[in-house]
Amino acid sequence: MLALALNPARNTVIVIGLLFGATACVVASPASTDGGSQAVAEVDVESFSGTVRWLELEGGFWGIETAQGKQLLPMTLPEEVQRDGLKVQGNFRLLKDVMTIQMWGTPVDVTHIEAIE
Repeated sequence: MLALALNPARNTVIVIGLLFGATACVVASPASTDGGSQAVAEVDVESFSGTVRWLELEGGFWGIETAQGKQLLPMTLPEEVQRDGLKVQGNFRLLKDVMTIQMWGTPVDVTHIEAIE
């Protein structure tokens, strides 16, 4: 505390830094209007039909190529549909603000999936 009292210029820099830090925390905090609970950023459920693919990129992962040409990157895929080339249909939610190591597809949460062989 003695060092702070003896150096007014340094005190100003510290106070400004603390104010900017506090402001950044407030600005970066998501606002919630439902009493504090906030769901993962997502949009409405969409349906799809397509083909399950095993891709050898980045250590290997499962993806879905839709009939419309979209590439879906499911965060989890039930074991019973983990077959390369399997025709499937189902529903998903797009996941926003999600980063993955795979440089392929759009991250999604598959809410329903079934084989349509």
